[in-house]
Amino acid sequence: MPLSESQKKANTKYREKSIKRIPLDVQKEKYEEIKAAATTAGESVNGFIKDSINKKICTVKLELNKPANWNVDLQDKLEKYLLEPENIVSEVSRNADSSGHYSISLRFKEESAEKKRLEVIEKIKELLEEYDIKIINEA
Repeated sequence: MPLSESQKKANTKYREKSIKRIPLDVQKEKYEEIKAAATTAGESVNGFIKDSINKKICTVKLELNKPANWNVDLQDKLEKYLLEPENIVSEVSRNADSSGHYSISLRFKEESAEKKRLEVIEKIKELLEEYDIKIINEA
């Protein structure tokens, strides 16, 4: 059933008020790569791109002043805190690169509030400081 004129006007008004288009140009080969990944994930290309952006926005990388050798005690404390049911962290990864930089990456649930994210980062800072590990940069 086609849209009525009032429905069309309402849709146009909503788009003008609430939607911002973002032009995105990619090489054809890259588009095919994105399309294949989206298909594998069972998503549209548009949905896949939006989900990828949300994942990037909701990830914080905490660079450390020295390696957290992840002794069992520290590991247990971090996991216990991060896996609490009310927590907003959905994924944690530990990273080290060849130049000796160490970091922790936190992926937050998309619906989490910025204030709650900052509280989580502060708690992690406290836990790391017990082991003389400091966060030297947040990205």
